Amino acid sequence: MTRLLTAVLVLSALYAAPAQAQAPRLSDFNLRPGATDLPERVEALGKQLPRSDVDTLLTKANRPATPNGECSKTAFTEMPAGSRWYCFDPADSGTVGEPEWIPQGVSTSADAGTGGRDALLVSWYDDRTAPAKGVRVSFLDAATNKYRHVLLVYPYIDGAGKPTYEIVGRPQGGIHAGGIVWHGNLLYVVDTTRGIRVFDMRQIFELGESDADKIGRHGTKYHGFGYRYVMPQVGAWVNAAGPDNDGDFTCEANGAPKFSSIGLDGGALITSEYCRSDGAFGRVARWSLQPGADGHLRATEAYRLPVHNVQGAVSAAGTYYLSRSRGDATHGQLIPATPNGGTLEAGTARRAGIGPEDLSYWPGRDELWTVTEHAGRRMLYGVPR
Repeated sequence: MTRLLTAVLVLSALYAAPAQAQAPRLSDFNLRPGATDLPERVEALGKQLPRSDVDTLLTKANRPATPNGECSKTAFTEMPAGSRWYCFDPADSGTVGEPEWIPQGVSTSADAGTGGRDALLVSWYDDRTAPAKGVRVSFLDAATNKYRHVLLVYPYIDGAGKPTYEIVGRPQGGIHAGGIVWHGNLLYVVDTTRGIRVFDMRQIFELGESDADKIGRHGTKYHGFGYRYVMPQVGAWVNAAGPDNDGDFTCEANGAPKFSSIGLDGGALITSEYCRSDGAFGRVARWSLQPGADGHLRATEAYRLPVHNVQGAVSAAGTYYLSRSRGDATHGQLIPATPNGGTLEAGTARRAGIGPEDLSYWPGRDELWTVTEHAGRRMLYGVPR
């Protein structure tokens, strides 16, 4: 009987309601401006290269995306009624060759709120070490079912005083690009342990033909690992207390937050932490985009997440929606959750694709969009909220 009681107590502890977890400290969520001279570097780059824009990217999209294609048979069986999805071309889907890029973040033209064409964006990080290529973003035109990749880059002035650029990630280290938001003219890209990097959709540069093995300025020619377009970083918001040092996948109850995903609700950013089950439950926060008197961005609310392994979070009509991964062979979960004190209380989980990542909400269609990451099981899809 004693052993039975002990076992019951252990199980009770393991599966205790997350609402009993410690509420986050709002003061931990504080971002200061970083790399404030980046706009000047980008302006110098603009004197060397022709500028492009999103409309041109969509017009010149060069890779086919298959709407409602066969990828659902491996990525998400039994898709919910009313869903929409796209399959990437074979190289990007990971069905041919050795996969190099891993899809992570999702945003749409609905987030941008600028009108124009319906478009979807996906961020990818480079999974190879030599040469490391950093991060790219795909722009998909929903009208033509074609997309084009753009390489994100970090601008600097070289020893000869010439503007150039390198991969996003150096000199600070790698970047996972686990979430993106296109808002107005800006693209926000999360940098897991440091904060948020900022790019400007009006500062996209066309390189023409680009050497697949080179990055930046070589002689008088600019390269981008074979990509025709590059978009340089124009700003950053970084943890005021310094970077989170727990590693990418472990979490502490308090301290500087991780930035594993990012979403949008009205004019506010929603960020969340991916945490494995060997640490504290992660946190989700809502951020004002209006800096305070000291120039910092601060969260206006924060909650403890109800489960581990949360890959994306967004909110709509007072409800948070969480994407949860469960390995490369098991369907993930889409979990509605509502605030209960300082925590989120999970509702009934819905089936999601295998390996769901970042989330984006499309209000006009009342859809939740995400992308699945595993090679051979990749798809960009939206389901009715």
